Amino acid sequence: MLTKWLVPWNGTCQVCVRVAEGLVERGHAVSIITNESDTKTNWIDDNINIVTKPRKPIEGYKIIKEHISNFGPDILHSHDNMGYYFELFSIPHVVTSHSNWPRSWFLSKKHIIEGVGLEIPHDILMRMSDKVVSVSNYSKSQLRKRGIESSRVYNGITDKVNDREYNDGVNALFVGRIGPRKGKHLPEIWKSVTEQSNNCNLDVIGYPADKGLVKELKNIQGVTIHGSVDSIKPFYQSSDVLLFPSRAEACPLTVLEAQQNGCPVIAFDICSHRELIDTGSTGSVIPAYETTKFAQEALSWAKTHNSEVSSACESWISNKFSNEMMIDEYVNIYLSML
Repeated sequence: MLTKWLVPWNGTCQVCVRVAEGLVERGHAVSIITNESDTKTNWIDDNINIVTKPRKPIEGYKIIKEHISNFGPDILHSHDNMGYYFELFSIPHVVTSHSNWPRSWFLSKKHIIEGVGLEIPHDILMRMSDKVVSVSNYSKSQLRKRGIESSRVYNGITDKVNDREYNDGVNALFVGRIGPRKGKHLPEIWKSVTEQSNNCNLDVIGYPADKGLVKELKNIQGVTIHGSVDSIKPFYQSSDVLLFPSRAEACPLTVLEAQQNGCPVIAFDICSHRELIDTGSTGSVIPAYETTKFAQEALSWAKTHNSEVSSACESWISNKFSNEMMIDEYVNIYLSML
């Protein structure tokens, strides 16, 4: 496998590692080549061979070529534009697209630059590869519109919290980078929540990328900004509802992880969200950017959150988004290419 970096807080990296670990558990040999790997937190199985390559293209290619020669892989699998290296070898190459482009193109100037510098090259890479995997039906339909056929494999979830807490008041959670894509509408939503109800608390987890958004949130009642944390599990365990007002996604792990841990999710009805939430049972999808309605639904779910709701959330994920199902589908794709 090939990915730009391996860090535990990035969704693409988590999926890459989960696939690798699942394959190793089934007796397959797996190697991951990357520019950078977080080895301090011991989050990757020791049986997975991690190869850190130089960032300079020519030196990086030499390391990849040497490793492929020694390792002798049957399948090459990339998760980003590093996959161009794999196109230099005559071994079947799978590309998984984790992108929500072109929907995200106009979210900010940075997204426009990324669209030109990263997404267009990735689009070309998918057309060059032997097989493309999309992570949701939404993503699959978007690729098809651009003339790219793909197989849909949902991201898989493994971890869950065994014991939940049901506390008084409204205890909401936001998880994600605090920026224009995921957090633009969060202040407006939370203001509406606090106007409609008392004793409301919002834990905000994620990198504070947009200082303006962070400042606005800090000035609203009941908001606690934690920044990045070592473990998200305690927050899922104690929260009544996850607020996920993102404007562009492919198959966000946060939405799946929250439900796996018994926490219902409220999201806008865009991209893949309707696929990932069992509306009326594990949360709600709200017409795009209707923030008052979003707040009303968040309050409704938070005030009725109980063990029955948590069980429905856990069952939904286990039956449709389990890690085992993801591994099964990838193995079938690999075998079909040999």
